[in-house]
Amino acid sequence: MSFSGSMNKARDATRPMARRASSLRSAIERFQLFGFEGTISALADATGAGDDGWSPAQLDVAIAMLDDAHHSWASFARAELEAGRATKRSQPGAHRPSQRDQLALWKQLYFSAERADQWHLTSEMRQSLRREG
Repeated sequence: MSFSGSMNKARDATRPMARRASSLRSAIERFQLFGFEGTISALADATGAGDDGWSPAQLDVAIAMLDDAHHSWASFARAELEAGRATKRSQPGAHRPSQRDQLALWKQLYFSAERADQWHLTSEMRQSLRREG
């Protein structure tokens, strides 16, 4: 299932909590900001979810955070694609950065100090963001 499909199922408050949480994990499989476990851990820390799982409110916050990041990445990627096309038209031999490099740049821009605090990023995660770029 796609990221959007998984997120729609995660948002569906009529579904049992375990299924909603499973759908969030499925979405994270498709959009891993810090690897699968790292992304889940960051969202759990940011929402206050404990070992006993997510409350409905915590799950809703985690869904909103992941959705915001995904929308931001998609907008950034579209803008980079358009910029790359314009560069190719004006400079036919020019090469675009890889999607991996674009994602690393986006993460550095997206996870400003304020957002990094909101996500409760560990110092290791913050260092990883700097190394990626």
